[in-house]
Amino acid sequence: MTYRFYVSDDVDSEWEMPQRATTFSAGFDLRAYIVDADFIEVAPGKTVVIRTGVSIAMPSTSFGMIVSRSGLAIREGLIVLNAPGIIDADYNYEMCIILHNTSSAPRRILHKDRIAQIIFMANDAPLDEGIRSARTAGFGSTGKQ
Repeated sequence: MTYRFYVSDDVDSEWEMPQRATTFSAGFDLRAYIVDADFIEVAPGKTVVIRTGVSIAMPSTSFGMIVSRSGLAIREGLIVLNAPGIIDADYNYEMCIILHNTSSAPRRILHKDRIAQIIFMANDAPLDEGIRSARTAGFGSTGKQ
């Protein structure tokens, strides 16, 4: 399958695209895109939405799963709250990460920190030709009237 990452319109064209850490890594690391502050602080028990600066194009027969990075989870207590967050093949917007602090201490996210990963999977669910709605946004936007 072919996947292609794109830099968001308001992001520097030199922004680093998601990459695998090793040859056999299943996931592509996603980085925090923070430009209007030195960092984002996540208080204990709190949740933030963090930009990645990238969107994805993928075959219609696949989807992406946003999952936590194990090192960040075990060392910092930062997890992807809705893991796995699903990125459907027709989602053409910037990917954002819902990050939750499970620890008892505030945690700081810096610009370019690796905060999550995306793993691609085959979607072998049959297409439903009767569906007429088009995607208009993300984060729970489908199914709204």
